[in-house]
Amino acid sequence: MTATAASDATPPDMDAGDDGPTRRHRRENEEPIPHDGATLTDADISDSEQSEAAQKADGLRWAIRIRLATANGIGGFVVWAYLRWLFPWNDAGAPINETLNERIFLVYLVGVTLVTIPIQNVLMHISVRWAEDNRAPGRFRRGLVLRLAITLAVQNFLWWTLAGAIFAMVNRSPRIGFGIALAGLITSTLIYLLLDRPIRPLIDLAQGGEVTTRRKRDVERRLWVLWLLGSGIPLLGVGLVVLTAPEGTPVSPWRLGVLLSVGLVAGGVVMWGAASAVGRRIDRVRRAMSEVSQGNLNIRLPVDDGGDLGRLAEGFNAMTTGLEERAVLQDLFGRQVGQDVAQWALHHGRDLGGEERPLSVLFVDLDGYTAYSESHTPHEVVEMLNGFFAVVAEMVTAHGGWINKFEGDAALCIFGAPVTQEDHAARALAVAAELPAALARVGARAGVGVATGTALAGYVGTQDRYEYTVIGDIVNVAARLCDQAKHTDAGVLVAEEAVQASREGVVNDATQAVLRRSTFERRGRALLRGRTQHTEMYELLPFGF
Repeated sequence: MTATAASDATPPDMDAGDDGPTRRHRRENEEPIPHDGATLTDADISDSEQSEAAQKADGLRWAIRIRLATANGIGGFVVWAYLRWLFPWNDAGAPINETLNERIFLVYLVGVTLVTIPIQNVLMHISVRWAEDNRAPGRFRRGLVLRLAITLAVQNFLWWTLAGAIFAMVNRSPRIGFGIALAGLITSTLIYLLLDRPIRPLIDLAQGGEVTTRRKRDVERRLWVLWLLGSGIPLLGVGLVVLTAPEGTPVSPWRLGVLLSVGLVAGGVVMWGAASAVGRRIDRVRRAMSEVSQGNLNIRLPVDDGGDLGRLAEGFNAMTTGLEERAVLQDLFGRQVGQDVAQWALHHGRDLGGEERPLSVLFVDLDGYTAYSESHTPHEVVEMLNGFFAVVAEMVTAHGGWINKFEGDAALCIFGAPVTQEDHAARALAVAAELPAALARVGARAGVGVATGTALAGYVGTQDRYEYTVIGDIVNVAARLCDQAKHTDAGVLVAEEAVQASREGVVNDATQAVLRRSTFERRGRALLRGRTQHTEMYELLPFGF
């Protein structure tokens, strides 16, 4: 500058077995399922969406059937091996009638299949149908979904218990009946664990992101019960087999070893499944927390459990929702008061007052606004003002300043507060030098005044409503210079203190480049309106920009 002397298949909207950390927000145009039991209209549900929902629901039914058949098949094989090789005798030590047992088994299997399949189909139909129709579940259906795994497991155990009673009577051996019931208990426990994963998305959809049960501290009870069913009772069964062995037919070491090994494996599988079901959900929360820590707040966890684990996911979702709302408010706050002031407010107190500091003030006021408003509609006036302020904001932000407030057709811009800037005066002068040409490109003209000195920067107002601003004589000087600048060729007047301060200290390269091609000329002393002391002024020469 020169100065002369003058930015698995599942119900709809769910992914099967999602152990990933998150579930994203619903698709932008997708309506949430209402929770008053109302059915969405045909306009809300396309044929393709209903077809997809039906396919996913059907896939869930088959996933449940396959798991039931697999677990019962394994259990049946274990019982067959138990009676065939390990203990092929009754309590009296007499060999069991294998042919009779096989016939009874086939008849029982056919009978149970004919009875259980319709029952299971009804249960699954009631549990899934509302999702296929894209309706909210009623209280009964929601409760059935939450208890579907345990309901199917208990039903399965009852059939095994009945089978144990029948074979105990046929073979006149309570030990055989107890062994079958014990195998059914382990099988049913395994079914409960196997059904946990495919049913999870349905539970999440049924709960609608909110835990509806009152269960508390259910994780520790669940683990304890599963240990008891998978390990405790089988070990008790092994002991009873030894104690109830027929006289003269002691249990051989290899049979006892096989029995213990099977119990150990079964208990290990059950506890692994239980621990895995808990661990996966906790790990999902951990990974989601990691994403939140990296700034990703658009993240939600499926609430796919009706107890503590569901409340954990629900609490996480509430937390991210709160953080997201806070981020929006912070962004809105930053847009209103400036990002620098927003950051300053987050790290400082809310006491009224502030601190005195050296800074520079730039005041810019649109020229010809009154005449324009008189001949244009309010919408046209607002559109014109937005274009004007866009140019001002771009120039001020580019040089590290912030707009303290918009006042009708004027803007008060601050340099050096709340962020300290050693070259605040040079930055303010660079903006003043670039504004006339930038405004001319959008067909506007304004008066610009710049003043440098000491002012108080902080909160002004009341405890209920306040704003961050600057108070001091330099604000008045800048405003008065702005008024007079409208009558100059370039429209820019600056106080002598600003020119002198811009020459001191280290100036950033971008600002320095602007000032090198700008020329401010001393205009002389003037008594500005409302002041008693004269102000030495400099004017931007028109050919300097």
